[in-house]
Amino acid sequence: MRSLAEWLMLVAYAVALALYLLVAYQILRILLGGSWGLAETTTALLSAVIAHGFYLHGKTERLSGRFEQFEKRFERMEEGFGAVRLELAGIRLLLAGRKRVPRAT
Repeated sequence: MRSLAEWLMLVAYAVALALYLLVAYQILRILLGGSWGLAETTTALLSAVIAHGFYLHGKTERLSGRFEQFEKRFERMEEGFGAVRLELAGIRLLLAGRKRVPRAT
């Protein structure tokens, strides 16, 4: 079952789609002769672009939340590799103290 926010988003998408289709129809009428005035069509296009901007902002905010979760997981993974990093540093110090490092044959 969908939440109220999802239903409102679907209704907003439907209204935006209807607006886009209406504007596209009016642009076709302008090209074929006779339509709304240029000012009305321009206002409708501007409204559609603003509505699309709000849509993109919502998507960006959702992605921002997901990216924060990714950052937290990456930090935990980095902490886990801290012990490996310390162990490798110890091995480097041991090998640096030797004059010649034996090679595997």
